Amino acid sequence: MSSDLERMRQGYSAWVDVDLDDLLWNYALICKKSAPAAVIPVIKGNALGFGIPVVSRALAGAGAKLVAVSNFNEALEIRRHRTPIGILTMNGLLPIQMELAARKDITFFVFDEESIRAADECGRALKKKVKVHVKIDSGLGRLGFLPADALAVKRALDRADWLDVTGVASHLASPYLDRDREFTLEQRRRFAEAASIVDPSHTAKWHLAASSGILRYPETHFDAVRTGCLLHGLSRVWPLPWDLKRHATYRARIVQVKDLPCGHNVGYMRPNRQFSVSRDTRIAVIPIGSHDGLTAAHADKGLVLVHGKRCRILGLASCEMMVDVSDIDPVMIGDEVVVYGKQGDDEITAFDCGAQVGSSYGITTSLHRRVPRVYWKGGKCVAVDVSGYVVGLD
Repeated sequence: MSSDLERMRQGYSAWVDVDLDDLLWNYALICKKSAPAAVIPVIKGNALGFGIPVVSRALAGAGAKLVAVSNFNEALEIRRHRTPIGILTMNGLLPIQMELAARKDITFFVFDEESIRAADECGRALKKKVKVHVKIDSGLGRLGFLPADALAVKRALDRADWLDVTGVASHLASPYLDRDREFTLEQRRRFAEAASIVDPSHTAKWHLAASSGILRYPETHFDAVRTGCLLHGLSRVWPLPWDLKRHATYRARIVQVKDLPCGHNVGYMRPNRQFSVSRDTRIAVIPIGSHDGLTAAHADKGLVLVHGKRCRILGLASCEMMVDVSDIDPVMIGDEVVVYGKQGDDEITAFDCGAQVGSSYGITTSLHRRVPRVYWKGGKCVAVDVSGYVVGLD
């Protein structure tokens, strides 16, 4: 199977290599550093772009009991692949979605009296306990009830005979900025106070901290922590702490090399942008563009690696990128280009790639699923995911 998958990879013009050993190294290290708090891997946004079917299966194999996803569709995708792991959806669900979630043993947030009633009615109709986490808005201003409403929420929970409250959660607004330290600690106080009202016996798992909170605020760890960026080596902290690893490399192949005369246009002409080369320029055309995780802002600003050297992106279309390779010789059709990852002695991280255009890990989550994800374990190719069709998962 491995040799067949590697042959498939040779036919790709663009793909992302994902090292599962490095991913699971990160997971084990975060578990060790966060103990005794449990770790809830956050695999929202298609596992931050790295492929939710294979990543969830790998985490289940490593002992993870619960993963968190953004929405109901992501939870259903994990269930469709029959991965034996608990799932928490972090977006609010509609009542009709709550019923299907309960049928599929998917845990979800209740966040006010109305959502508690709706979830309880689902349990009553199905004659089964519905697993929920209670969401508190401790200061972020999104999903959750305000601490002032904690007593009303507690009374609603007491009336809900068909709910099994297994978690109480909130989310920090700015744990990565020193200037907001006092507000972060205030959020912790608000959360603990509200959680003690809705779960006075503390039988559920309380979780507040995500990746930045794990690193900077051990007092926010409580019973569990959530991690997405750290899991994938996408921390805002640089260099990466704790010997965490970046496990993914985004690669593509050159499909054309040609020479443009001085003054020749490169890319679409728009009212706010028109680029012409200022010298005779050799360009490489690469078959990825704004549909493949990059943005128009990468034109003129972005860099990629060719033969281990940084090359400037001159133009970008929906499905093609043009790169200046004038100072690299020779460059040939089929040569490998690295958008983020290591090549030779240099490395462009996913955060570097995003920072070029004022983004961050959005550069990975915006990667279209048509770009294959190729998974490696023990030095062998073990699975490929193309547009959600996975080979090698079972």
